[in-house]
Amino acid sequence: MMMIPPRALSIFQKPIVGKALSLAMSNRAVFAGVIIVCAALNTWYLYRDELLLFSDSSQNVLTRSPEVPMNLKIAIVSVLDVSSSRTKYSTAMASMECYALRQNYTYLVANGANYRNDCKHKDITFQRHCIVAILLSSFDWILFVDADIGVVNENV
Repeated sequence: MMMIPPRALSIFQKPIVGKALSLAMSNRAVFAGVIIVCAALNTWYLYRDELLLFSDSSQNVLTRSPEVPMNLKIAIVSVLDVSSSRTKYSTAMASMECYALRQNYTYLVANGANYRNDCKHKDITFQRHCIVAILLSSFDWILFVDADIGVVNENV
């Protein structure tokens, strides 16, 4: 059984809190059930139809929700440093470029060396955040992905 420090006992002296805590500690199945119900409600709330892309059952593909303006400038950005080989990531980058073209997005592969004057970080891991912040001034939305991330299903 879980031990509660003596200082914290005053919080649990209240009848409702104390009963709920003792029930949860004595019956783990009830506690697990409460967690599952809370997770289900949270999922339902966060993923309601108006917050998601919706599925058009006649075409069996996901499309943009009508509430999303079609004139948004959206970019997909990958940042490479000087030592990275573009050939190493060519398959993933080609699939991302194809996806971006299909969705009418801009696909950018930024070279970290081109931003050394604006972004003082020496490590590309930190420099890429600065680079994306600079590029954000030209777009409404940016999706940053590592160069080794590819698109598996371009219909989504």
